[in-house]
Amino acid sequence: MNTQTSDASKIEALFNEIMSLTHSEVIALATMIKNNCDIDLSSMTGMSGNSIEQEDSTEEKLYNVSVVSIGAEKIKAMKSIRDVLKATLMEAKSIVENVPYVIKEGISKEAADVLVKAFQDQTYKDLEFKIEVSK
Repeated sequence: MNTQTSDASKIEALFNEIMSLTHSEVIALATMIKNNCDIDLSSMTGMSGNSIEQEDSTEEKLYNVSVVSIGAEKIKAMKSIRDVLKATLMEAKSIVENVPYVIKEGISKEAADVLVKAFQDQTYKDLEFKIEVSK
């Protein structure tokens, strides 16, 4: 086996392993390469056209989740809010009466998505949410 074939198979195996990494792991790997190998990755872009450094900064953003609409049935909305947030009756009533209302602040994008999904899994489907970057 010649050296070129060996190198090509090694690179292909490494590529396949990299392709199995999560987005966060790829960002961590890119950061390690940048910091330890004296390679400038600023010109490299991801699928969205953002530089690797810009994508890394999105990983650190915190988000707020707001209820923006409760639908027609306040009682069902309150029950759903109580069930998911483990809120008291008074807290749920306050949220329903003060829409739009921020129900969680400063959480990760993944946690925000999980929270909204928990509401979507409830029997009352008329609640609407907005996820936005925390300021």
